[in-house]
Amino acid sequence: MAERSTPPLESTWVDTSLGRTHIVRSPDPGTGRDVMCFPGFGTNSGWWCVAGNLTPLTQVARVWIVDVPGQPGLSAGWAPPFTRDGYDLWIEQLVDGLGLDSVSLMGVSLGGLLAVRGSVRLGSRAERMVLLAPGGFVRPWVGLAGMAVLLRHYLNATPQTTKQFVRECVLGPQQLEPEPLAELEDALFRFGTGFSNRSRIPPLLTNGMLRASKAPAMIIVGDSDPVFSARRTLERARRLMPNLEATESMAGHGHGLEVSGPVMELAATFIGAGP
Repeated sequence: MAERSTPPLESTWVDTSLGRTHIVRSPDPGTGRDVMCFPGFGTNSGWWCVAGNLTPLTQVARVWIVDVPGQPGLSAGWAPPFTRDGYDLWIEQLVDGLGLDSVSLMGVSLGGLLAVRGSVRLGSRAERMVLLAPGGFVRPWVGLAGMAVLLRHYLNATPQTTKQFVRECVLGPQQLEPEPLAELEDALFRFGTGFSNRSRIPPLLTNGMLRASKAPAMIIVGDSDPVFSARRTLERARRLMPNLEATESMAGHGHGLEVSGPVMELAATFIGAGP
């Protein structure tokens, strides 16, 4: 999947206290910027490569997309509780292991929660932060019908249950062309049946954690997100985050914002405006 991405991405590895972590990286565009991306729950670095939307981001920064330990992917190791600092230290070890003095952080859903915690751990080394439909701000609100779709996918994934899960719980109204949509569905089915998800469900981020996140931040939500309330997510972020510089609510978008071309263009503009 990474090799078919535009531009092609290459694998690299970093040894951490959680185990050996797999990362895919883009070529260096020569801008002097780096952005580390964290996937959502149940996905991995390959998911970001499917829809061909990484190009705007790779033009403004060298992109590092991480397989989170405990989630489906090629990273080995232990999945610590989200209430402790295991993942925070892991993010710092990744940045150090890659030889980066500073980095922007970007995450979707669960990855957004990790980006917030990582920004607090890194302090001034975290240049900018982009959060896509971030987890940890409000509780999920998928409803009974959505919960049934979610459980069918995670407990006994089949191509049909995965197809329904992608359309109802990931994309929402967001439309994709038939080829990338089919590739997304096939990829998520492989993630669900070929890997073991050992991570716990993450809790809400505390008010103190959100106040301590000082990196200049942008939050992008889908106005039809079937997982987290877009309105309540932005309300809590605006109330607590001291350096929230920009927010966007994307019309006709659901939860899977990392596969949206317009979202990636907004993220690239914000990251590219950094130092």
